[in-house]
Amino acid sequence: MLASWIASILLFLAVPIAGGGGTMHVHCDAGDNLQIALDKVAQAGTGRIAISGVCRGNFTFSGDDLQLDAASPGATLLAHEAYLPVLHIQRGRLVAVRGLRMTEGELGLRAADVGALSVLDAEFKGNQVGLYLEQNTDAFISNTRIEQNQDGGLALRTGANASLVGGAISGNGRIGVSLLHGARVALNDTEISGHTEIGLSVWILCSANLRNVILADNGGAHILARDRARVQLVSGIAAGAAGDATQIGAYVSEQSMMAGFSTAEIFGDVIVQDAAYVNLGAVAVHGSFIVSEFGRVRLRQTAVDGMLLCDSGGDAYCSNTGPLLTAGCPSAPADCQNAVSTPADAPTPALPAPGEGGLPGDDRPAREIGSGKSGAAPWSVLPKRG
Repeated sequence: MLASWIASILLFLAVPIAGGGGTMHVHCDAGDNLQIALDKVAQAGTGRIAISGVCRGNFTFSGDDLQLDAASPGATLLAHEAYLPVLHIQRGRLVAVRGLRMTEGELGLRAADVGALSVLDAEFKGNQVGLYLEQNTDAFISNTRIEQNQDGGLALRTGANASLVGGAISGNGRIGVSLLHGARVALNDTEISGHTEIGLSVWILCSANLRNVILADNGGAHILARDRARVQLVSGIAAGAAGDATQIGAYVSEQSMMAGFSTAEIFGDVIVQDAAYVNLGAVAVHGSFIVSEFGRVRLRQTAVDGMLLCDSGGDAYCSNTGPLLTAGCPSAPADCQNAVSTPADAPTPALPAPGEGGLPGDDRPAREIGSGKSGAAPWSVLPKRG
């Protein structure tokens, strides 16, 4: 499916525009109006717009096919009103954005109901949230920098699907990548770093596949999976590094699942609770496993620097893990090869309480999106702090 989608968008980029009179050149520094050009493409059904200079405004498009290119280095869309998106694609069939910088909006680019969206060699910087995809939008994002946005980098909602290759997601306030309500993402050859709370948040029937991804310095946790979410660590994953201050490598809860069966490193504790399941093979974990509320952990050929701690129905199973100190895990002493169990009368270490470790308990209420109210941000992914 992905291969056919990429083929269709590349064909769209390669074939000259028909019916729309070819390419429209918009020189914003010379006073040309980008919104008028967008309206003309929407009316014609297809068109290409080549942009130069700095276009100031809050731009919208609702149509079929649009190709929006930078005609010269530094071509920029700059929000006129900071509480609205810089560019809002309200509907589209094939939409391509290439080489543009979008800045100073509530959202850099907001896209809804787009059959195939490509974002190539772009930059989203200085917005409240960089890139926001929703309503079953299918996106391919390549060599794009999403950085230094105030509250978040990439957000996917309500069935949106994105494949991201290369580029970087860094320094975007609270959260790097956020998925909610059935969204899916494939992250390839990229880095997610420098966020204050979470690197990757996957929540409510969402899924994320990671290949050759580095997560670094992400505040409370590198990976959060909640409420029937799925996270697959395919290969080449480094969640943290020596000296990284991030406390939690992965936090998996509420019937969610995280699995990985190839060389990966996770720095920080792995917390598994509320009937969640973690299955790891050939992974190095530089921290402890904390398993509670009927969470389950299965380890194979996995090195663990810390302990394996269970409480309140949590359990763990493992093979070929090497010496491993366990506490409170009913199956671990018999199942884990070379496991060393704590004495029966030893106290079980306390689990983090809500409000500790950067990821406490109650859900943060959703904020209004696109309401025209300054400060309304599309994040509803973290519990409240205690």
